[in-house]
Amino acid sequence: MIRAKNHGEFAEFYSSIPGSAAVATAAGAGRDSFLVPFSGFLLAYWASFAINGVDGTGAPTQNVVVDILQNNASIFTATLANKINWAHATIARQPSTYGVLTADPLPVTAGDQFEAQISQILNGTTPTQPISLNIAFLFSRRMSPQAATLTGSFNLDP
Repeated sequence: MIRAKNHGEFAEFYSSIPGSAAVATAAGAGRDSFLVPFSGFLLAYWASFAINGVDGTGAPTQNVVVDILQNNASIFTATLANKINWAHATIARQPSTYGVLTADPLPVTAGDQFEAQISQILNGTTPTQPISLNIAFLFSRRMSPQAATLTGSFNLDP
């Protein structure tokens, strides 16, 4: 959960991809997007699935990986391991790692399009994919950035 004391300086957005996790396609399955209404910085983000997944049998190797795109470019560094990951052996509602941002804190400009995209799903024989991805974003209007982008469960109230 994200909470911020002075809501006048912040904007919260939620991205949701319902149903079983599926790799994003050009037709839009596995994707969700929104536009940022002002310039500033990505202050925080938090991700979870509503229902856990179950690893498949037959030596599965793939984590569930989610990318966040800003104007069609990943906000994370190049590899899948540096994006939001749910470890395949222990699929929990919250990710095992939140990724490595290309810039931290991440600057945004009014009108930037943000898109959540599922990049990889569980493999092996008959895995159960996690269900209903939810990502909360908190953007700050302040032009001087915070030290770094916050991830996970936190409270910004003093």
